[in-house]
Amino acid sequence: MVGTRGALAIPAAARQLCAIATGEPVVLVADLGCGVLTIHPARTVARMLAELHTRRAGGGHG
Repeated sequence: MVGTRGALAIPAAARQLCAIATGEPVVLVADLGCGVLTIHPARTVARMLAELHTRRAGGGHG
């Protein structure tokens, strides 16, 4: 449920499973075709993007 301040409540068990600390920024990814909403810690998305840019710049393998 989204609160009056626009905050999305994520159950503690889900936060623990995903290693998301209280108050930590997250990125929401919606797949409308499948009706799925995925939550990623922002630090994970930042790391994935940095790795992608490193590979594209020729600094990585793969």
